[in-house]
Amino acid sequence: MWKVRICEYFPNFNCQILFFKKRLECGYHSNQNLDVFDLESPKLKTRHPPRSKTIPNVSSRLYLLNSTNVQISEMDPDKMVEDSEVDIISVSNISKRYISVKLLGKGGFGKVYKCLSLETKELVALKAVQENYGKRELDTLKALRELDQDKNNLVRFYKHHEQRGMVYLEFELLDITIYEYMDKSGRPLLLSEIQVITQQMLVALNALKSISLVHADIKPNNIMLVNHKLQPMKVKLIDFGLTIPVNTVTRKNFQVLHFRAPEVMLGLPLNEATDMWCLGSVLAYMYLGQSLHTQGQCKYLTMKKIVEMHGQPAYYMLKNGKYTKEYFLKDSYDSSWCYEGSRIPSFDTMEYEETQVFSSLLKQMLEVDPEKRITPSEALQHPFMTLKHFHKKQIIIVQFLVSTYLKSVKLMIMC
Repeated sequence: MWKVRICEYFPNFNCQILFFKKRLECGYHSNQNLDVFDLESPKLKTRHPPRSKTIPNVSSRLYLLNSTNVQISEMDPDKMVEDSEVDIISVSNISKRYISVKLLGKGGFGKVYKCLSLETKELVALKAVQENYGKRELDTLKALRELDQDKNNLVRFYKHHEQRGMVYLEFELLDITIYEYMDKSGRPLLLSEIQVITQQMLVALNALKSISLVHADIKPNNIMLVNHKLQPMKVKLIDFGLTIPVNTVTRKNFQVLHFRAPEVMLGLPLNEATDMWCLGSVLAYMYLGQSLHTQGQCKYLTMKKIVEMHGQPAYYMLKNGKYTKEYFLKDSYDSSWCYEGSRIPSFDTMEYEETQVFSSLLKQMLEVDPEKRITPSEALQHPFMTLKHFHKKQIIIVQFLVSTYLKSVKLMIMC
């Protein structure tokens, strides 16, 4: 029998769950209770403290999702790791090809600039990446050229340059990320908006599956609106820096913690099911305005929350997981499973039928066992995607968003 390494009694669990061995990483002392330690403790301070501003109406949506006793994190779900010292202006050959207009973002391996291409006289996004990481992403982008990038809602990749240990990747310039859109609007997304975004992301993940790739970094900052004014809710998937072939085993801290899949935490081979978990976590974030599983920056608390909400991982996952022993202990005298946890409820008392259908899809995407998790093609046939259970008003909103997007496409073709 496997036991979670956490000091707490859970319902329906016939023995005390043991305290995990790396408790100091979470920033509290041995005599502190796991659920009440201070998230503002100096030991837990990070480069990016919790945001002071939260998106309103979270409490009502938490009630609708009926997630009793679940504390939602207020941490920013997507902060870059470390700044790179790359400066595009200082690279002479690159500065002859582009005029840097604005720094759009920076991360652990490089920066992204809004640039004017002197060759095409068009604005583009130029990503400057350290050579070893840049070449790996370049290989992925070349593989993506087998696909219709526009049809499959993937950011268009144009060309690349190499200079002084850096790789420069030129992409189409998009608008703002889902995270930025929610931050500016100050609210969670409507179900009608989530439905349109979900459909496009499922198409993108289905395309990646067809060429045996796992994006592995699905999060609000990697889903971008093309033009939120002219093409409402038209989105594309970006950033293929962590994309890997299926069946790859990654390092234990792979992915942003807020959207990290259980199989990543346990050290199991990844496939398209991993992206489905991440997308499900993002959908929950879009609906709630806050992360579903993560408390602070502690991976042990994240695993605890996953087990509480969705149940313990399957035996084969714990047996084969490279990092299982960091989270669980096994009893040699008992091979049975006894922990059920406080799983996500049935939602039978939901006020809105469309919310029930949405939560149904969410539960299938957040299935702990990747072998049982819904696939992109199956999700596209789910009632939430086919609008069968939407009220007339919701259907009209979705149809308006879709028709507005189609009209804008026709106008671009005519031009």
